[in-house]
Amino acid sequence: MNNNIFYIDMDSFYASVEELNDQKKEPLVISMNYDKSIILSANYLAREKGITSGMPLFLAKEKYNKIKICNPNLEKYNFYSLKIEEILRFFSSTVVKQSVDEWYIDFSKSNLIYNDEYELASRIQNKIKKDIGLSSSIGISYNVFFAKMASSIKKPFGIEIISKENFKSVIWDSDISKLHMIGKKTTIEMKKIGINKISDLANFKDLDLLKEKFGIIGIKMHEYSNGIFNDFVSNKNTSISISKTFNHLLNDEREVWKNFKSIFEELWEKTAYKNLFFKKIIITFYEKNKSESKSFTFNNYNLSYEKYFLQATVLFDKISIKKNLNKISINFATLIHSFEFKDQLDLFTNEPEKDIVSKVNKKLKEKLVTYANKKLI
Repeated sequence: MNNNIFYIDMDSFYASVEELNDQKKEPLVISMNYDKSIILSANYLAREKGITSGMPLFLAKEKYNKIKICNPNLEKYNFYSLKIEEILRFFSSTVVKQSVDEWYIDFSKSNLIYNDEYELASRIQNKIKKDIGLSSSIGISYNVFFAKMASSIKKPFGIEIISKENFKSVIWDSDISKLHMIGKKTTIEMKKIGINKISDLANFKDLDLLKEKFGIIGIKMHEYSNGIFNDFVSNKNTSISISKTFNHLLNDEREVWKNFKSIFEELWEKTAYKNLFFKKIIITFYEKNKSESKSFTFNNYNLSYEKYFLQATVLFDKISIKKNLNKISINFATLIHSFEFKDQLDLFTNEPEKDIVSKVNKKLKEKLVTYANKKLI
């Protein structure tokens, strides 16, 4: 296979797990059951009602007052995550867990040759669906950046391949906001200079202007939109943060949420400009005489904005100080330069693969794989 990187992203994972034993299909969200709580996940029936993750519960109820609310059950979600990963490791030992519901698989590191990438993705998808009952979407490419983008194109239960040969036809007509790592503010600024689609960025001639407005990330996004991916020097920063002090005390939780969300988006953009990935989020709320912090460390780097923001909303929910606030601080820590992430794919522990060919083919009831050093038939 020329496209060896698979990105597996579970569809509406938390909500889908809650639906497993629910015979009645109905709009459902994962959230603590009080109005000011934040929705962690929404199933597709809820999304049809305009309800999305990150939305305050009271807004969801305004859109559909009969919404089913399930309290988060992290133990249950981790249990199903381990079951999914066990299936993925059946196909390859080279698996990188990104979060509870996202994984990369680098098949270029395997001693096995899979004859057809789409067929392989379908096998993975169907096995997860049959054995566990959960739906996944899979992106396939020759690099991690495009594989991640591809996984979101045909959700739910979709498969998309972005190759060196087809990337222009697959992504160039998409809105510039669909390019991975470009956030809301960057999207707005790019559209101000006529970059509306990914193709506009790919064909943009004034690279000095891109660098002036967006820093190195502007140049890198131009390269990525043209399918060019190169290694570059590591960034030695360990953390990056934004703090905002208010002229008046914040007492309305809606106002607190609005400012919190704005700071997070600004810091996300700042991180993107510097072409950085991070593993840890630290959130601190300040009153006059005290402060309260909450933090979370991810298993890996290079998650989507939605995944990072989802965890940030969980931390927001856990902080008890929500009145008389005079300052909010958000910190992204344990930083690496974005393409250092690619090097992680070389750090897998290779498990013995003796007799794995016959094991896989027997399980699949078909000769889907052969050894790399043997001639394909």
